[in-house]
Amino acid sequence: MAALVGVHSAVSEELTTEELLVTSQAFALEQLALPGALSSFDAALLSQANISHSSELVKVAPSLTALQSFSNRQSAFLIRGLGTLIFSAGIEPSVITMIDGASVGSAAQSMLPVLDITRAEIWRGPQITRFARHAAAGVINLVSERASEQWQGRLQLRANRVADGDSNAFELGAYLGGPISENLGARFAMTSSDTEGFIKNAFDQQTLNGQRQTSLIGKFDWAASQSLSVALDLSHSDAQAKCCAPVVSSINSAQIGAILLPVVAGTANRMSNTNTAFIANSRTSAARLAIDKSFESGARLLSVTAASTYSERESQDFDFLPIDLIPVSIGYDTHEQLSQALRFESSKETSFHYELGAYYEQQDRTRDYDRAFLSLDRSSFRADITQRSTAVFAHATFALSDDLSIGGGVRHTSEHIEFRANRDAFVLQGLTALNNVTDSTDGTVLDGEASVHYRPDAAHSMYVRWSRGHKAPAYNVIFDLAANALEPVRKERGESWELSYKRVFPRQRLMLGATAFHTQYEDYQAQVQERDSVSLLLLNSGDIRSYGVELEADWVYRSLRLRAALDWTRAHIGEVQGVLCGNGEVQRGECPNGFRELKGEALPFAPDTKLNVMASYTLAAQPAGYELALDSLYRWQSSMQTAFNNDPAREEGAFGVWNLGLTIASETTQLRVYAENILNKNFALAHFDNPVDAGGYLSFYARESARRFGISLRTSF
Repeated sequence: MAALVGVHSAVSEELTTEELLVTSQAFALEQLALPGALSSFDAALLSQANISHSSELVKVAPSLTALQSFSNRQSAFLIRGLGTLIFSAGIEPSVITMIDGASVGSAAQSMLPVLDITRAEIWRGPQITRFARHAAAGVINLVSERASEQWQGRLQLRANRVADGDSNAFELGAYLGGPISENLGARFAMTSSDTEGFIKNAFDQQTLNGQRQTSLIGKFDWAASQSLSVALDLSHSDAQAKCCAPVVSSINSAQIGAILLPVVAGTANRMSNTNTAFIANSRTSAARLAIDKSFESGARLLSVTAASTYSERESQDFDFLPIDLIPVSIGYDTHEQLSQALRFESSKETSFHYELGAYYEQQDRTRDYDRAFLSLDRSSFRADITQRSTAVFAHATFALSDDLSIGGGVRHTSEHIEFRANRDAFVLQGLTALNNVTDSTDGTVLDGEASVHYRPDAAHSMYVRWSRGHKAPAYNVIFDLAANALEPVRKERGESWELSYKRVFPRQRLMLGATAFHTQYEDYQAQVQERDSVSLLLLNSGDIRSYGVELEADWVYRSLRLRAALDWTRAHIGEVQGVLCGNGEVQRGECPNGFRELKGEALPFAPDTKLNVMASYTLAAQPAGYELALDSLYRWQSSMQTAFNNDPAREEGAFGVWNLGLTIASETTQLRVYAENILNKNFALAHFDNPVDAGGYLSFYARESARRFGISLRTSF
């Protein structure tokens, strides 16, 4: 849980060895002294929660939500209600995902399988210097398992089925690692998954929203000497998906209803009737080289070099009908990234500790897009974005006394962005041609952070933290780009305050924490519909505010363990005027002028309240050497808006999901059976205006919105 991730070593005299072992399964001992909001989940907890994909971290992490839409490119994470809600290749994510110290780059790449992960961390609030790469709203940090001193392997199989449907899912993973020589270790992983579609397409009787994915990982660790280590990681992932098709949840036109038959619109609808399946295929390759050098003084020098390529091909029929009323769209995205991070840390055994670092990153992003309407009109669009970022940063911590320490850091970033676009004329929408239009922007920015940390004794901790970060300027990379809208929007600035208190009760084996936060964003980057047009306009939408409280607890009583988090967040829009109302609102007469002011309205995908409760009970080992464990996970969230214009009909109501599991384990084998969403709670991830039915709506559901039963088997050797 947030920053309740351990007990300071001075408490060890009050804790038995058994208690320390139990506590350390999920929490690192030294992190009670950490002035930052952190949630940490180890491999056992991730397995207990049936988490095999990064998007599923929302089940257990406080203040974390996700926008999940038609494809990975149109998905993103949000922390404390703040994130990137723009489907554009020209904007960077607010929440950064790191894997073993290297950034994955784009929001699309953040939607990835959680492979061979030993720990998942969610850092809330702006991170200025901690990860070398700047993160405006927070970081999802994944730490993978490394080679062991002896050869060890693991086979893992998971299968589940939607109870009321004909949709199965299978996951298979094989892991092997150990020493190749005295100083060289290696670890290899292969995973394959096949998730069948769960939405029936009446047009051809096939199922939609299924995916197949295969991933390969190789990791090599070389201990060159006692003070020098080198790690090389290589990975490749390939996914093919008939995915991400929404269903018609309401209609306003009898004519559209007749065309849809036999599909009947409604919140219980899980059928589609479209002549073109949604396709979203992606491929990722990545390499990371880390060099870690330690010195006799206790100082440390770390270098991380990373390169990655990502591509995604999508094909979407936006009328969702068995006839073509809207042009069919095909898009192809590529994203290449090269980064270099250097960090020097002084010894942590002194009262004054400092870190100095530098970071360079280059991203080359391309968006190819074709739009066609039968043989009447066809147009191609291509945009290229090159972004180079160079930063130097420093952070220092000084212990004023045994109880009180202060810390602070600065980061100076220089950014250069180049933009180029070409488009054929598209008469059907009245779009003129763009012939090699170009633009560029340069800028520098100074970010900072400061904290005061007070520890009156080993069981108490309190800190105040201030941070100010930013997100780079951005271009509107979209097919409907207007010739007069080529300039970038300004950078987005965010200022955040945190006040946190953490308390451990050693004898009761209980840890509690409370964090209050307030964040204000200036020039928030948003995408809204343009007046008298179907085009989406990228703009700085004014001030955004997010504030709230996060309460967390971890308690162990004999064989029972309970983890709970309750967070209340109020994320709302500042001075934004003239945003188009949804078609449904206009049809219902709720927006006679067609526009509304949004001041004070909720940010989308930011529920006010989230509750996560995890409980597990372990029975003593049986005579045959087996252990039996029962576990329960319940998560609840209040209603949330899914549209920036705050259309009331696009609000998703409050819902709660309850999962149960039973695990039988020996020293080498674990068998687990589980039921997810046992109350069969129906909920949608997002709602959209129906583009061919003014006043109608589409809804996007995931398999998790239906009851599922599953089994997982893991054996080690």
